Order: sequence, then C-alpha cells, then structure tokens
Amino acid sequence: MFKSIEQLPPTIRAELPTEAQELYRARYNRVVEKATMAKARSEEDVAAEAHQAAMLRVEEEFRRDAEGRWQRRPIGEEMEDTGPDDGR
Repeated sequence: MFKSIEQLPPTIRAELPTEAQELYRARYNRVVEKATMAKARSEEDVAAEAHQAAMLRVEEEFRRDAEGRWQRRPIGEEMEDTGPDDGR
C-alpha cells in the first residue's frame, strides 16, 4: 500500500498529474486492503489487480490529450463504452 503519492512507482508519478495520482493511490490501496482481508491470492496477483483497478479509476476522470499528457475529462464527458450492448 502507498501512504503517499511520493511512494507511487516512478512511471505513475511521471505520467499522471497530482490529482490522478491521488485517485490511483486511493483505488490501489482499497483493492489491496480488500484482497489482504480475503488472503486468497499472491501479492503479485493482488498488485496486478490493484494496478489495473487504479488505472481504470484514473481513466474515468482523466484522458490523454493529443500529446499523450493526462488531462481531466470535461464535466459530462463519459468514457467510450467498448463493451457489448446489453440493452440497459
């Protein structure tokens, strides 16, 4: 778990703006905490799942601009749905 954004991996700190780093840290820690309580998987599996969940959370509120920099999404802009249409 990360106590502060300064403890995040260098690639995350270099790529994401501060607000996105906070979102990443919060979601990552939440996933690790839940997995630790369940004690069902290896640390490596938990870390991979936590990273994936954290990046999905960041992508809910941020997107890359034309130069590849992460920018906050405009209010009301939703992520593009790439999944199957289930009629909901």
